Amino acid sequence: MKSNLKAIKASLAQSLADETAYQETYGPRPSYGLDGENYDWPGWRTAVLSQIETLNKLIQQEDAPFSIRSRVRT
Repeated sequence: MKSNLKAIKASLAQSLADETAYQETYGPRPSYGLDGENYDWPGWRTAVLSQIETLNKLIQQEDAPFSIRSRVRT
């Protein structure tokens, strides 16, 4: 499961990097509505950063050390 989380994180990070490169070249994209659909680029960026942060926490939890407790009867 950890590899799936890392793959999703890498995909989101690549999308964010592509969008950042686009905006550095052409300027920021405006938020707008077209044919009943709304496009909110600052909101998209915020959502992607939040998803990456959540994925980082999940990956860290899977990497965390764990201990197994057992009781021994004598």
